Parts: sequence; structure tokens; C-alpha cells
Amino acid sequence: NDESLTWDAIVGTLKHPAAYITVVHSIANQSCYVQHGSRRLISQNGYNSIGSGENEVFEVESSDEGAQIQLRVVCYGESIQIPVLEAGETDPPIIQNGYNYSVSVIYTAGDGGIQNANNYKATLLKGEERDLSEQLESL
Repeated sequence: NDESLTWDAIVGTLKHPAAYITVVHSIANQSCYVQHGSRRLISQNGYNSIGSGENEVFEVESSDEGAQIQLRVVCYGESIQIPVLEAGETDPPIIQNGYNYSVSVIYTAGDGGIQNANNYKATLLKGEERDLSEQLESL
């Protein structure tokens, strides 16, 4: 009921409740799933696994300042767990609410073949911050 509030002022106070992580799965003939800590994540469309050649978007709760997460891509009945890290980092990545992220899993070859976790690389890339104003224009 405050007539001094503008639409821009209202939109400016709204926050996204999660970070949005798109996982692109390219391991042939193998489905995988995404874990945050010990919890298996469900994608936005309700699936709990990703087939080869598919991608899914997952919402991971964090904070506006960012929080470390233990994100893993799990394949071959948990025999391969690939920690998803920012390029060049060894600690879990910092994820911020309201941002888009992408994860790609790549087979790099080596001893032990496709069932050796050391033969995979997963990189988390931070994308653009989501803009709520376009989503709220029609309200």
C-alpha cells in the first residue's frame, strides 16, 4: 500500500532461491546422476538421472554471498565419482544463488579405461546472473 514504491524498487528486492546448474552428460552408453553431499538431486523436470547425450538443470540452494558445495557426478553404479571443481581449483566451488552454471563431463582416456575415475574430468563454469525483471514484467 506504499504509493512511493516503484516497480523497479520492488523487483530489486527479490532474490532467486537457488543456483541453476545445467549438467551436460556425454559418457557413452551410461546414465549418471548428480549428488550434493550425500543427497541425490532431482532435476527441474523431475528426473533423478541423466542419460548419455542429455542435459538436465538442477537447482542447488546456496546464498547470495555463495557457499561451498560438494557436487558429484556419479556413473557406473557409484564406482566413478567425479568431483566437480572450478578450473584449476582443488577445493569445492563457491555457488551463488541466482546464477547459471554449467558442468560437462569428459572422458580423457588412460589406464583402466572407461571405468576408472581418473580418466574423467568435470569442470564447473559460472555463467550469467539471472534477471528477474523480465520474468516479472507480465505480473
